[in-house]
Amino acid sequence: NRVLLGRQIAIADYVNGDPALPLYTRADGFQDSGNVSSDGKTGDGKLRFWAWDGFSATNLNKLLSKSSDPADYGVVPAVHLDLKEIPASGSGVIKMVVTVLEGDDNSLQAGERAVSSEANLNWSSDGTTFTVTVPETASTTMTLITRDNVAFSGTYGNSNADSYGYAGGQIMTGTAGGTGITYKMWRIFGGHHDLENLYTGGLGEFFEPNRRYTASVDVQFVSGDNLTWSMDDRFEYSYIDENGDLQEESGGAVKTVGVQKLRFKFGTYNDNEVTREETYRKGEYREGLQLADMGSYTQSGGQMVDQNGVALGKGDVANAALAKLERPEDSLRNARYRMPENEWDSRSVSWGIRTGELAPASELANLECRKNGLAEEYDNHPVYGRSSDIKRYCSYKMWEDVNVKYNIMLETRPNYEVIYANVVDTNAVLGEVVQIDEPKTMYFEVPTTTDASGDYLYGKDQGKRVRLEFNGHGNLYGIPGFVYDTATGEDLGEFVNQWKDTYRYLSRFVMQDGSEIEDGIDSTIKYKVKALDGEEWLTPADGSITGVADLRGQYTSLYDGDEGDLVPNRKMRPLGYEDWNGDGVNDNDRYIGDEPTPTVNNGETAVVHGEVIYDPTP
Repeated sequence: NRVLLGRQIAIADYVNGDPALPLYTRADGFQDSGNVSSDGKTGDGKLRFWAWDGFSATNLNKLLSKSSDPADYGVVPAVHLDLKEIPASGSGVIKMVVTVLEGDDNSLQAGERAVSSEANLNWSSDGTTFTVTVPETASTTMTLITRDNVAFSGTYGNSNADSYGYAGGQIMTGTAGGTGITYKMWRIFGGHHDLENLYTGGLGEFFEPNRRYTASVDVQFVSGDNLTWSMDDRFEYSYIDENGDLQEESGGAVKTVGVQKLRFKFGTYNDNEVTREETYRKGEYREGLQLADMGSYTQSGGQMVDQNGVALGKGDVANAALAKLERPEDSLRNARYRMPENEWDSRSVSWGIRTGELAPASELANLECRKNGLAEEYDNHPVYGRSSDIKRYCSYKMWEDVNVKYNIMLETRPNYEVIYANVVDTNAVLGEVVQIDEPKTMYFEVPTTTDASGDYLYGKDQGKRVRLEFNGHGNLYGIPGFVYDTATGEDLGEFVNQWKDTYRYLSRFVMQDGSEIEDGIDSTIKYKVKALDGEEWLTPADGSITGVADLRGQYTSLYDGDEGDLVPNRKMRPLGYEDWNGDGVNDNDRYIGDEPTPTVNNGETAVVHGEVIYDPTP
């Protein structure tokens, strides 16, 4: 027969001995020098469970109480251990001895107390379920050793058969497919009232809050089938040899003697430390909402509509006021609103108001709150309690399991839409919103063309594949460039740390009209480019360029002057200006009149860099 522990453990304690105040905790088994493998054969050979908050000192003392009122007996804490297998069919009697010592050292020191209880227990198994009971009229022995090292002993009987342990059901933590044994810790301590001499020694006040204790459980074979808790060669175990001596081993051959010893350390807590009273205001947010409490939004007709059919928006008055502000976020910087669930949480409206994370209906199942224990209950809610009869949804699942999320924001800056004012496109409808295409990625293969001397016309960029971005008519970005200092004629490279007024950013090459660029998605689609505007660089007339005369000294104000030769700003007077329609505007007494009608070349340039473009001579 064999019972091997799995890796899960769950504890059900009861605050203040009240069955309506369970305190559930869960732990995993592991080893100090490595994780426990599925066969338990890794690590240092010792299976350990680090667990829970401890036990209620009040509840444990109630178990030891002499009260004849069952309401004061307390509730026996239950430890639920995951099992690897259940003993084969059989039955018998085992002797179980439970001992509790003060302290962590597993030995009774001077000034420490100890209490011990023992009883013969009946066990039975059909291979599927395994039970241990404290039988009716069982003789139970209890011993108390005081801090003065005085021993008090007594015996008492159990008037009714009582369950001590049960195996075959699902473990309390709700582990899928797991089976476990429920061990009612200190059941043989509870429900008695005939040990007056032990109460004289302080049995009813044995446990103190916030104190450490060490407990051990010895199981010894008495009669019937030999119940063996076999441990493989990587577990620590102990047993009583044929001479009655305790033997403790780790590793080696498997032992099949009918005795085992379980030892663990635990702490106690004050009930006030794990209970609290909270007051909730109506409308205050609490995690775990039902669907009926949750808001929803739907996109309809270009607007976001809430569950009441109201479209989200700032309103006509606010929109009109915000449209008049150049920087509305600056004007609203000190305007704040308070969050309803936290009076100390106020937020600025300078940039707008947003909903936070939203999940689409398709993700609703992933928002359901976690469930706890074998009963599959939710965390407590002030209105709904723990029941999972109606689904509840938790925001923390938004960050754990939800894959698609949205948020809605009402911005303070006005939003503008481009609509068709007159229909040019045959597919457009007057008054409809213009659908603006996203920027397109393009690629340009830089030519490897050379001039007469063999130099590449496109310099170091020749042969490269350049990624460009087309943002609409007249906007093609991505041609590599450099920073040029017009004051010194120096090429400063692609980047500078501080910009100056004399700097210009120039393209390293000019795409010739008719150059082809390739669509970034479909390489079979080609586009041709044409320059819409450009810039001309004046040729230096200082004798450095062959064929261009040296004009220095001939035009003093242009080539030999300095900033001091310019007309001071204070003496400059506006002479009128031209409005958007091209008409002259007379706004001062020095207005020079409307622009004259051109008589030469229809107003176009007639001479460029000394070259006569238009000769008016008949």
